[in-house]
Amino acid sequence: KMGKKFGELERVTGVTFFRLSPYEQSPFAGIGASIGRFIRHYRTHVLHYGP
Repeated sequence: KMGKKFGELERVTGVTFFRLSPYEQSPFAGIGASIGRFIRHYRTHVLHYGP
């Protein structure tokens, strides 16, 4: 029967979803690359506009 209400939906079995909450992710992932990128851009712009 089509058009079931939300509380009466069919249950799907055999399908597993794996999700990682934003609170479980590493907050400092990739910080080394971003610091290196910041230093590289900073040196480029300071030396370009500075002396």
